[in-house]
Amino acid sequence: MNAMNGNGTDKRPMHFKITGIKDKDVDNLIEKADARKLTLTTLDKRKVRPVSESYPFPKQKIHRYRVEPHGDEPPFRLQMRKESGLCIIRTEHRWERAKDIVGMINRSCKNISPIYRGFTVKRNRIWNFILSSDKIDKLTIIKEGNIIDLTNNEEELTQFTKYPIDKAYFIFDGEETIKTIYDSERMSAYLETGNGAEEFIQNVESTIFYPKEQP
Repeated sequence: MNAMNGNGTDKRPMHFKITGIKDKDVDNLIEKADARKLTLTTLDKRKVRPVSESYPFPKQKIHRYRVEPHGDEPPFRLQMRKESGLCIIRTEHRWERAKDIVGMINRSCKNISPIYRGFTVKRNRIWNFILSSDKIDKLTIIKEGNIIDLTNNEEELTQFTKYPIDKAYFIFDGEETIKTIYDSERMSAYLETGNGAEEFIQNVESTIFYPKEQP
């Protein structure tokens, strides 16, 4: 039996791979999955409960699936958030393993690739999200074709926001500590218990994935 807290949140360690939905017809995802390659089971479909009044996706619906690959790969969970276009792959394995999962899902669906390998948004949104963290452990940028390490830089980081980010390791301290990595349009997060998972996800949506017509 899964360890749960009083709010029904899974308390096991979580590794999140955060990416984008390519095919938003998530209601028919099971029909598109190749049963010879994996078994896709619906866990639930529900409307999100905003943790903030400023949450930009009031009609957000969450589709959660359990994915069981046929072969040696362990099962994992898939969360599709249709209105924001956010896809979360949850695994109990290391971040690096999640990079291969995206390709496996796309190869296992008939005639479509439902998930992006990463996400492309305006540069300022990524910077705003990283700068809103409680601690930045490592930060490198790309400047004139060179990788510049700003980890121990004593200057104000906001002066570098015109440059693309190469990699960033940063931490959010809230209900629990959330270790986050941004690496070339890919983002991963690690949570010890999952207590702050939904709040963290909504923060990602509100800061990075909010409506495209906004700056």
